[in-house]
Amino acid sequence: MFKEQITNANVMSIDFSRRERRAFLQSIPVMKKHKAVLLAPDLYARGVWSNDVSSMDRRSVKAHLAGRGDFRVLRWKIICIRHQILKPTTTPMMLAFEHCLRQLTANWFNYIKGIYIAVRTQV
Repeated sequence: MFKEQITNANVMSIDFSRRERRAFLQSIPVMKKHKAVLLAPDLYARGVWSNDVSSMDRRSVKAHLAGRGDFRVLRWKIICIRHQILKPTTTPMMLAFEHCLRQLTANWFNYIKGIYIAVRTQV
């Protein structure tokens, strides 16, 4: 098995698992090259963890400054002004904001539903 003579002096330097290690390393398959997936222009999916992707998020300040925001700050300011004018002290501001957004969403869905019904009845 071993061509060297095992003594107390060289027992620590002998690699007893050389054959098993070599067999294991040869059994590992060669890595395949992955297809490049783009998240944004010049931003590949492989390196997302080390890249700044905040401009892709519609809620971020960078997206807002680039013109791709969803106007949350503007909605908050408008609803704050509306709340101060109409109901100065009756409900907490955040509750009023959530209530207003819920009503706007419900009204938007009703509007879309009305358009859908009108188009469907004409066809």
